[in-house]
Amino acid sequence: MKNSKMNPAKIVIATLTLSLVLASCGTPSVQEKAEDVKTHTFSNGETLNYRHVDGLIVSDDIIVGTEQEFPGMIDRYEEILVARKDPEAQNNKVSPQGVGIIKNCDINFFFTTCQDSRWKDGKVYYSVDNTFSQTEKQSIALALADWNLRVTGVKWIYQPSAPNRVAFTRETDPNACGHSSIGYKGGVQQLRLQCFKQGVIQHEMGHAVGLFHEQSRCDRDNFVTIQWANIKSGYSGNFNKACGNTVSDYGTYNYKSVMHYGAYGFSSNGKPTIVPKNGVALTDIGQREALDAGDISAINKMYAAGTVKYH
Repeated sequence: MKNSKMNPAKIVIATLTLSLVLASCGTPSVQEKAEDVKTHTFSNGETLNYRHVDGLIVSDDIIVGTEQEFPGMIDRYEEILVARKDPEAQNNKVSPQGVGIIKNCDINFFFTTCQDSRWKDGKVYYSVDNTFSQTEKQSIALALADWNLRVTGVKWIYQPSAPNRVAFTRETDPNACGHSSIGYKGGVQQLRLQCFKQGVIQHEMGHAVGLFHEQSRCDRDNFVTIQWANIKSGYSGNFNKACGNTVSDYGTYNYKSVMHYGAYGFSSNGKPTIVPKNGVALTDIGQREALDAGDISAINKMYAAGTVKYH
């Protein structure tokens, strides 16, 4: 992706108490079976589409959390929703920390705290699982090298014993190219892969440092039209906008972002689910070649445009 210099990409500025896992891509090549997708509807009408994968709960290519954590996460968010409506209930049901969060943050299911979810000093420590073949490891190494060469604000540092790190592991879900948490979670967080094109790997790396899918920008309706009638049943939640105090848009809308869905992502009928405006062609969105200049600008801005120095 090599377009506009000032580009956005949705960025996390709050701590994820869950792991958002993004099934690499919104690429139409690998998609889940509709029957595998479940939907949870919250008391305020919000919906969450999710699937069970290897003991994890995933939504699109985002890791939400483990199966054990998930019920508590649902309960916790419902308590917050109740507290928003009823101050007395807030005092009775939500922990002091949660009350502070409600007063100071625009809470949603994925972000229930307001702490910074960026990697400290822009340093992302990582390990690579030995189950990958040499060719696959080389593809990962090339994606990492390209990132470290072109991005100044965030560097990936090989440190397999680091207690807080990204672990490149093999994706076992046949319906996904990969999954990754969004931003820093703490502990060993998985970045799962079974597709090894540079842009796919860097898409998941983008999630790991805090980027959302480009078309989830709050201003996206000025740049694309979502064709809701063409979206597979159970997948409309993948096209919701991310707005509020937990995320920020950087720069202008980037059609060439490696984080953008393709025009036919999650289509139920072979017709486009995303139609660009402003004379942009359907084929000009959803590239998976590599980080675009706009993606790099967004990452650097998110991490205060500092230049990371290695230990």
